[in-house]
Amino acid sequence: MMSADSIPAIEKRKDDSKKLTKVLSTKVSIEDYKVFRVLTNLAYQYGGIKENSTSETLRFAITSAVNELCNKPEFSLL
Repeated sequence: MMSADSIPAIEKRKDDSKKLTKVLSTKVSIEDYKVFRVLTNLAYQYGGIKENSTSETLRFAITSAVNELCNKPEFSLL
């Protein structure tokens, strides 16, 4: 039997299941990382991304690239 105290935990788990769960990673040079940090800061300052993090910038870039590819006939299987 569930107690009233366990209900918020169940609701929290439902919310957690909506979070992003897959990770992409790559190694880049120190210079590329510095440039990416600058790009991240600029994107955050001008409202392109909601969080000032390289992960958010990368997620934005990947989503944009995938969306663009999906609109091309040669990638219609995506």
